[in-house]
Amino acid sequence: MCGAARLLVTGVGCIGLVVAFAVVILLARRFLGRVDRDAEIVRLRNLREQLLGIPDLFWQLLGREAEEEVDSVTAAPVSNYAEAEHTVTVVLNPSCPDCARICDVIGKLKGVRIDLIFVVDDGDRRAYDVALRLISSGITSEWGETFRLLAAWYGRGRVPATP
Repeated sequence: MCGAARLLVTGVGCIGLVVAFAVVILLARRFLGRVDRDAEIVRLRNLREQLLGIPDLFWQLLGREAEEEVDSVTAAPVSNYAEAEHTVTVVLNPSCPDCARICDVIGKLKGVRIDLIFVVDDGDRRAYDVALRLISSGITSEWGETFRLLAAWYGRGRVPATP
């Protein structure tokens, strides 16, 4: 009996060792796969930014996009109404973190008319409320006040009360 018990313990020990080794191999493959996938995501993001940074390619890709008719009354932009030779139209989504960087650029523009159009994802009630507040400010207030609210939203994630 003693020899059979020893053989059983040795067999279970070997099986346990094989199982533990297999688990380590699977975890290592999963971790390395995740690292490779993360590196690929970063590489593709950088490639996308480089491609969009080429104006000719950007306009070519934009030309391939389907055009949609929009009722100009319902998509009336918020504007600074500046008397200027050039107009910059910016489409913003209040929930978009990249739009916050655009907001900084908008604040530095001088000598151009700036029109803002807000696009909100379906079901994003918070972004809808912010866009509505900014549009109503654009209708009732000066551009400086509207831009202050916009900058506060992207800077702190909330729109302050109007004075």
